[in-house]
Amino acid sequence: MNIYLCPFCGRPLDWPIVNGITTCENCERIFDSSSFHRVLFASWVVRREHICDIDYLLHKCKDLNEEESDFVKKYLIDDCYNHEDFYKIALDKFKKK
Repeated sequence: MNIYLCPFCGRPLDWPIVNGITTCENCERIFDSSSFHRVLFASWVVRREHICDIDYLLHKCKDLNEEESDFVKKYLIDDCYNHEDFYKIALDKFKKK
């Protein structure tokens, strides 16, 4: 999946990443293409584009797997979590594996 928004601040990246590691010029956070960062990226896509349909989310974030897309749908599309709360839940689910 092309990550084209910073998973932490939601700003567009100068160079989208598919696989690898990069940094955001706005918030200066370093991130990679892991599941954790993909769901954070998808959360910004949902917020910025006001997505309320899982099929449209899957169109915009083509390579989200079923677990990631269900996670984003549950907490953002269905329950409207803010970024801070979503971040904490995503951290527990994807970083501690």
